[in-house]
Amino acid sequence: MHRHVRALFVSDVHVGTPGSHARQLVHMLEQVRCDSLYLVGDIIDLQAMHARSYWHRDHTRLLRTIMQLAVRGTQVIYIPGNHDAQFRHFCDREIAGIQVRRHAVYTALDGARFRVSHGDEFDTSGQGKRAWIESLGESLYEMICWGNRWLNRARHRMDMEYLPWSIGVKERISRAMTYIRDFEDRVIQCASHADYDGHICGHIHYANLRTQGDVAYLNDGDWVESLSSLVEPRSGGMELWQWGRTPRQLQRLQPEWWRTTRSSIQEAA
Repeated sequence: MHRHVRALFVSDVHVGTPGSHARQLVHMLEQVRCDSLYLVGDIIDLQAMHARSYWHRDHTRLLRTIMQLAVRGTQVIYIPGNHDAQFRHFCDREIAGIQVRRHAVYTALDGARFRVSHGDEFDTSGQGKRAWIESLGESLYEMICWGNRWLNRARHRMDMEYLPWSIGVKERISRAMTYIRDFEDRVIQCASHADYDGHICGHIHYANLRTQGDVAYLNDGDWVESLSSLVEPRSGGMELWQWGRTPRQLQRLQPEWWRTTRSSIQEAA
């Protein structure tokens, strides 16, 4: 993992729930210096907390770490999602040095322009991941996530790498993957029509970098199942990382990918 990056994108931490890996995220934020930190929604799960009160000291530590970054000069932009939608009332304001926005535009080192939003606006079902959870039954899904947590606690004690077992289960459910691909297609289509080079989001708990023509879809994943984040290194390009015992790069989007693609399209024409 890079020690200094231009930008770091994190979403779906779901602080306030037992499944949040807040401690691992704090560890990452202590290890990686970023010029800009984008919190891309569902950071604090107010929806879950309304139904069931839960709080861990690691959750307090995470919020304190984020506020300290803002005080020390990191640009912190908070884009509320559907689980922390109440914070949308504070959009276009600054709270404790943190800028609250409904959405943002990020300009990369190579000049590419990305729209940044949580992504729930592209969820036509209005249900987020619930659209495919119904294929399993919510109780079974919660059991899978519970099993994922306990499996990785055991792996951690044995000095083994983090294994996103629940993601593997998701990839074997055809309805889940259909929902994910349809979601990605809608995001790409919207970015193309709005003349952006790509779109950065979260929401569906499935990290992925994907290009279609000269438009990129970038999903930074989550900190409940995949423990992943999106970064732009100081050298440019976009990278998807998973933060386990040893951080590993999952995918990379080369700098100026759009320029190469557009040149190919023009030559073919």
